[in-house]
Amino acid sequence: MKTVIVGGSAQSTPALFDTCWALEAPRFSFEFVGRSTNRVAAVARAAAVVAADRGYPIDCRFASAETADAAIESADVVLVQFRVGGYAARASDETFPHRYGLCGDEGLGAGGLACAWRTWDQLRTTLSIVARLNPRAVVILLTSPIGILTRCARDFFPALRLYGICELPWTTLNELCGAVSVEARTASYSYIAVNHLGWFSDVRDGGVTVVPAHEVHPLKYVRLHDFPAVVLSEQRASAPRGNELSRLASSAFAAYESGSAAHVLGTVRRRGTPWYEFAVAPLLHSLAGEDTSVTYFLSTANAGYNSRFGSDEILEMPFVVRGGEFERRATSPWQRDDIARTLGRFVAYEREAAGAVLSRDVTKLRMALRAHPWLDGISVTDELVADVVA
Repeated sequence: MKTVIVGGSAQSTPALFDTCWALEAPRFSFEFVGRSTNRVAAVARAAAVVAADRGYPIDCRFASAETADAAIESADVVLVQFRVGGYAARASDETFPHRYGLCGDEGLGAGGLACAWRTWDQLRTTLSIVARLNPRAVVILLTSPIGILTRCARDFFPALRLYGICELPWTTLNELCGAVSVEARTASYSYIAVNHLGWFSDVRDGGVTVVPAHEVHPLKYVRLHDFPAVVLSEQRASAPRGNELSRLASSAFAAYESGSAAHVLGTVRRRGTPWYEFAVAPLLHSLAGEDTSVTYFLSTANAGYNSRFGSDEILEMPFVVRGGEFERRATSPWQRDDIARTLGRFVAYEREAAGAVLSRDVTKLRMALRAHPWLDGISVTDELVADVVA
């Protein structure tokens, strides 16, 4: 099974091969696509070093952005993980909202909308290649903001088999169940979410109740919604994550290019990458036909998952893979109307935001900001709009 990683020159990419899920040749092959041939070659070298330390060989090639067409044409899976603007842009997304009394984040709020605004053109170019040359490929989106960009992609390329993916719901469920010695893979639950803003409820396994049906357990990013003043104060008191990642990346590529195996391994493992361990790597095994017992939380069209929302709304929901195909996992009915109303506001916002991004219409962008729950009582000024589109 061939996987093409668009954005393969990312510092994190070698960590895909540093999990318990061996992606060994010849069963799996990879092609990394990046703007810089030197950088993507260095990442490929580091990936081989990491896999060797794990005890298996890999089939790993690399291509430039100019030769991406040929790579994508023969892919079974296209993994999109590029970051338009690099870590400097992420740091901006995490900080410019502070000027307006808003929490900053690369995927949520005004920062997330700024990220979507600058990212869509490049994502559309990549997806156009897939749609033209290889529409049968499974497209997995890791690029933030996953919710808005998944909606843009599905609206613009409705025939593509595209899904946003996030490990956070699965790791959260495992932590919840593990605390009371229950298996997440066999637990039943109710789940309601858009990417990064989700709630579990009615979590059970056999006779053990982990979370009662009248209670909820939120994902960690819900804290930005529930306690914005506290989070904003914390963010203002610390450097943005984008700056830290930039410092790590600046030293990583020298190690990847010519460093010893120990230097490469230390560099790769300096940064946590749970999305590979708990989502991407097992998913590749599942798509190759293996029963991994992993649940994948994917952003895609509602299509009857939750009757409170329209069929074409983009929600995050649990799937398993059977016979190489995604099969939505059954969940118990959602009972908390207050949480459903809260989620409904975020769903409506992401719909407005995607419309603005697709049309490149600043008036629509202003309307999307006004629809965001975090901007209640905050004026959508020309300066805020200018920061988003900058």
